[in-house]
Amino acid sequence: MFLWMYDVVDYLAQSEVQQKYELKSSISLAPAWHWMHMMDYHWTKMPSGQYIDGHERDDVVTYHQTKFLPSIGELLIHMCAWQDGLEEATDEPCPRMQCVILWFHDEFTFYANDCWKMYWVHEKENAKPQPKGEGDSLMIADFVSADYGHFTHDHHILIFDNATTHLKRADDALSAWSMPKFHIKSGNQPFGVERGVIGDDGKPVHGPNGKVLKEKNCMADGQFANGTLCASCPGFKCNPHVEGCCCWRLLYNQPDFVDIKSNLELACGICGYKVLFLLKFHCKLNFIEQCWGYAKHMYRQFPPNSSEAVLKQNMLKALDAVPLTSMCKFATRSLRFMDTYCKGLWGKQATYAVKRYCGHCTIPLSHFEDLNTLN
Repeated sequence: MFLWMYDVVDYLAQSEVQQKYELKSSISLAPAWHWMHMMDYHWTKMPSGQYIDGHERDDVVTYHQTKFLPSIGELLIHMCAWQDGLEEATDEPCPRMQCVILWFHDEFTFYANDCWKMYWVHEKENAKPQPKGEGDSLMIADFVSADYGHFTHDHHILIFDNATTHLKRADDALSAWSMPKFHIKSGNQPFGVERGVIGDDGKPVHGPNGKVLKEKNCMADGQFANGTLCASCPGFKCNPHVEGCCCWRLLYNQPDFVDIKSNLELACGICGYKVLFLLKFHCKLNFIEQCWGYAKHMYRQFPPNSSEAVLKQNMLKALDAVPLTSMCKFATRSLRFMDTYCKGLWGKQATYAVKRYCGHCTIPLSHFEDLNTLN
């Protein structure tokens, strides 16, 4: 619901209102504009808060409470804590044998014509021709840590967003989605997990077209106790509160199918790195988002340029301009949000707690008494 100056003019144009305030006619837009300022209204963009789309979806909350937050909770005792984002808090002895470093991953795009639109302009300055559109773009992917800023050594844990490309599993991984309910009829293609053909020398076998040959690895026969279930619910839209509604969901919930690692987890595991995935729709838990905002603020101070080389140079300068102390503050804010979720707060309550206790890594238990008082 928006309030316009026209609403004030139309309101005062009503006969009963003019009679009440002894007015002979309505007012023009100029007095309405002054009145809006006197009432502390300003013509500006609508203030934006945190995004709420999908925050309380059942699958998001389940992953939040059963996987992500418990994993972070186990790591907190081995992580550095920052007091007001400026120096490491050393009030309590830390029993860690090896420091755990969280590295947050994300992507961001810089545009050639993205610069400040509002600045002090002299009255004699004339309008200048400007390029249309955002211009050339350059996407960057990066890791950041509140401990080092950019990559070094220690016990590293890489935290990625919950993108489909990050969760993709191997082509020959178990899949309940494509398994048939009945036996394969004679002459049909046998069911199995597709994988590359490996020769006697242990190397992949290639066909005449140069591609790796594929074969299907058939699984052993198995049967559930209840043989009357349908193969899958209509449209694969299963009831989330019923685990045995169809054969597909029964298999989907089995440990052999649930605990399959993604390609990203396997690749990082080979290098000795553990991987965690952030929640969907909760970008505030990834403090690299605030680092992008800081870098974009610095980038907009450069004059627009259509050269791709200058675009890359300005982008790197903007990224290097993000100070480590600011990263510590951003990381502390993200940890406060995680702590509020661990303690059962959600939505507006979590936002209120994070703003009030902005100098703390965790939310004190006395905050719940404050909430009860406000309620």
